[in-house]
Amino acid sequence: MTVRRVPRRGRIDAGGGPLRACHPILVPPLASHYPEVGPFYAECLLTPSGALMKVLVSAAVTCVLLLGGCHDSPSEPPSGGGGPAQGKKNVVLLRYKAGSESTEQREKGFLETLRRDYPDVHILVENEFAGTTEPEALDKAQQIFNRFGDKIDGIFAVCEPNAVAVLKAIEDAGLGGKVKFIAFDPSEGLVKAMQEGNVHGVVLQDPYKMGYTAVKTMVAHLDGQAVEKTISTGEYVATPENMNGKDENGADIHQLLHPKVFNDGDDAAPQTPQYTIAVIPKGTTHVFWKSIHAGAEEAAKELGNVDVLWQGALNEADTDGQISVVQNFISRKVSGICLAPNDSQGLIEAVRSAKQAGIPVVIFDSGLNDPPSYVSYVATDNYRGGVLAARRLAEVLGVKAADSQE
Repeated sequence: MTVRRVPRRGRIDAGGGPLRACHPILVPPLASHYPEVGPFYAECLLTPSGALMKVLVSAAVTCVLLLGGCHDSPSEPPSGGGGPAQGKKNVVLLRYKAGSESTEQREKGFLETLRRDYPDVHILVENEFAGTTEPEALDKAQQIFNRFGDKIDGIFAVCEPNAVAVLKAIEDAGLGGKVKFIAFDPSEGLVKAMQEGNVHGVVLQDPYKMGYTAVKTMVAHLDGQAVEKTISTGEYVATPENMNGKDENGADIHQLLHPKVFNDGDDAAPQTPQYTIAVIPKGTTHVFWKSIHAGAEEAAKELGNVDVLWQGALNEADTDGQISVVQNFISRKVSGICLAPNDSQGLIEAVRSAKQAGIPVVIFDSGLNDPPSYVSYVATDNYRGGVLAARRLAEVLGVKAADSQE
């Protein structure tokens, strides 16, 4: 029996018999030891005689490694578009993680805009996942720069921890200012790098408004008011030209680059709260989440009768941990839950359990693939954020949209 890797979908199947539909089996060791491969699945097969068998995972792993490691062929770039293109601007998209709806929408908006509007841009790498931590992202970015070096003209990192790592990889490669770099979400280091000319744009959200609006929406629902199913909190682009003031539409870019964050002692903490609202972020360490926390507490202070219970998983890759947090708040019989699901599919059952227990859920930041189970979705239009990133990158690369070319 031969074993081969199916390109793009990250599956292993066996030759010699027709592949039939079967439930995939996740193989965690491959995902952890070879993150560039992404999730690996073993497929059940039906032989011509009709006997059911499963691919022997250990043998499959050995064959994959012997046949060229984690890429489909030694000559193929890391999930790329066939190598650098002559006469075009070569661009890298560094993804976050599978299942994160917010970043997947950014990636989709970015890629579709470049493909549709900018024929002079070549997408060199588009299917590499950086992971949820800066060390993971740095390792992935360094792999890409080690392979392509100064053939890379531009790069987009879809979230702040990945962007911080990409910035370091660019600087380590001696390409600061030469590679046009667009980030999503600010940090102190990214803002400083933009002042120095090493970051050429940062797509911004309004996390303070997001946390504030999520809590206000939940309380309005608990009070019997009608609420909108989807509430957008805005998306913006910071550039070296507008970073110290406002953009052309009057948005305070300087404030968005330096959002208010939660500090100890900022809790609303009413003595006799009418409502207890659990606010569950994907993570708790980054500026984005601290700003959401600040906005949630500000809403609670204004309302005067709300106690915010803030708790996230230990890291943004810990879906099981986030599910446990939701279940814990269900058992505590909170009044409502505001949740930023770190997996658009993986949190569905937990949210359904909350609804069945009579606890309404407002989803914020990142979507859940089950709209009937929640009250409202409060977030950035992440697809549009990806569109803005693509347009800004094209602008700094000096590339015109197809309909504006002579």
